[in-house]
Amino acid sequence: MSLFAELKRRNVVRVAIAYAVAAWLLVQVGDIARESFEAPAWIMKMLITALIAGFPIVVFFSWAFEITPEGIKREKDVDRSQSITAETGQKLNYITIALLVLAITVVGIDRYLPQARLPAAAVSTEAEPAAQKSAQPAPSDNRNSIAVLPFVNMSEDPAQEYFSDGIAEELLNLLVKVDGLHVASRTSSFAFKGSSASIPDIASQLKVTNVLEGSVRKAGNRVRITAQLIDATNDRHLWSESYDRELDDIFAIQNEIASAIVTALASELGLDLDAAEVSVEADTRNMDAYELFLQGRALVIDRQDLPRAMDLLERATQLDPDFARAWSMLGMAYYLVPSWSTLSPAEDASFFARTEQAIDRALELDPRQSLSWAVKAMLKQYESEGADWEAALELTDKALELDPSNATAWLWSGLRYTELGFHEQARKQLMRCLEIDPAYINCRRHLSRVLLIQGDTQAAVDQYVVIARSRLIATDTAFVEFVFREGNQLAGLIAANYLRLLYPDFPMDEWVAGLERPEQDHTASLPRVLDWLENKQEKPIGITESLLLAIGAYDRIEADLSYVNNWIWLPGNERFRRSPHFQRVIRDLNMPAYWDEHGLPPGCEKAAEEYRCE
Repeated sequence: MSLFAELKRRNVVRVAIAYAVAAWLLVQVGDIARESFEAPAWIMKMLITALIAGFPIVVFFSWAFEITPEGIKREKDVDRSQSITAETGQKLNYITIALLVLAITVVGIDRYLPQARLPAAAVSTEAEPAAQKSAQPAPSDNRNSIAVLPFVNMSEDPAQEYFSDGIAEELLNLLVKVDGLHVASRTSSFAFKGSSASIPDIASQLKVTNVLEGSVRKAGNRVRITAQLIDATNDRHLWSESYDRELDDIFAIQNEIASAIVTALASELGLDLDAAEVSVEADTRNMDAYELFLQGRALVIDRQDLPRAMDLLERATQLDPDFARAWSMLGMAYYLVPSWSTLSPAEDASFFARTEQAIDRALELDPRQSLSWAVKAMLKQYESEGADWEAALELTDKALELDPSNATAWLWSGLRYTELGFHEQARKQLMRCLEIDPAYINCRRHLSRVLLIQGDTQAAVDQYVVIARSRLIATDTAFVEFVFREGNQLAGLIAANYLRLLYPDFPMDEWVAGLERPEQDHTASLPRVLDWLENKQEKPIGITESLLLAIGAYDRIEADLSYVNNWIWLPGNERFRRSPHFQRVIRDLNMPAYWDEHGLPPGCEKAAEEYRCE
């Protein structure tokens, strides 16, 4: 008898196959369990090593021993006429088939039902006023709407969170480009991170029908991305897939996922969407530079640790000097530093010069970047000869032409118009910002101020209630002043006292006296207010002007283009606008140059060389 025939007779082959199937099943189950319990990777390595080591032992025992009705005996001691290897072999066949079916079932569950291993996304349950809800209309065909939730970091290193978030954001940016598809903004979607809300609840909050969620597991140069598309109206899975690739294929994976999503929406829901519109441009082939970019971008977007963000993005541009998006994000980081740090005027100027250099390099590499044009527009207010409002608005329009869903560009456009006194146009721009991104608190903050300026006080208060609940914006002096003018002293004092938490020596008595009795002479308060201001290392933005306006020290107010000057138009500042100091401030801000070219804002008129505004 040949060796192979003897191996078959002794069931060695069947045992080896059964063992291999059982080992494969254990590896699949172990892999799923490790991810669910976030166990270290060495556990899987030990399991696989043990299974490999066990294979020759099992094969040896199946050769040397045999199962008999009296128990296990050495094969040489068994009378072949009494052998039951045929019956044992049949049982092994059944066991192998059962194990194989079970293994296929486990793999199928892992592949097509990955949501069982994903933690629920977060949701903000704060109620919104009816007026605010009406300002956020759903798309005309709500079926063509999707939210991309932040992907879950399944890597061993919690610090890889930036990578999983970055992949989700990249997919979101791809889907935004698909004509006819409404995509919830990053800010709104990423706010849903960390709580136990259901997918239908999340979709309802974001006013979308479909939700994409997933997970990312990164180990060395390997990455596994699991994504699933859910129809939230009935909590039905439209599509799901897992991708195991080398990291240098990351852009191809993004392209595949986005294309598959569009195809699934089109086929399952009968939507008129074209997957061919999804196209990933791999603007860097240096994966180290790409990872640094993702880390730096996450910090810039969240306005966290900007010095570290600059360092990461500078390293990304050093590794790949042709990485346009890294240059663009670096320019934005440079631009934000003066607003989020305490710097000297010389340092401010240095950062604005570095902003311009980075943005020019980004546009040289890729002139289609909306973010770069938006940042370049903001730089126009720091021109040496004075703010160039017309150029700033033209560049912002260019940014919006390239990307109509750029909520930040809509915000910055609204800020320029409100500073110039065109409040209705500003309101429209800021409303558009919120339609795109309902969770954009800074858009809501400036919209509330515009509504206050326009006299729509109830709508302004409704917006400010949402802002106050967000806990992202401190006391807005405009609303403290509003409450005092309404005669609610208690509410005003409670709100104003928040400033004492920020500044223990804040001259609140002098400020409140000026707000409560604007018709009186508050000259005696000036030394105390000036002493407080001069002892501050940084200028308290928004508070300085409020203090000086309250006590009538108009001659001490200076034009400052480093922040938004919509305080000029707030209710209660009519006396300032009737003073000669108004003329000085608007000329220092270079507003008349724009007005003379494009017309005066509503409520203003020009007499001789002076501008009079209500």
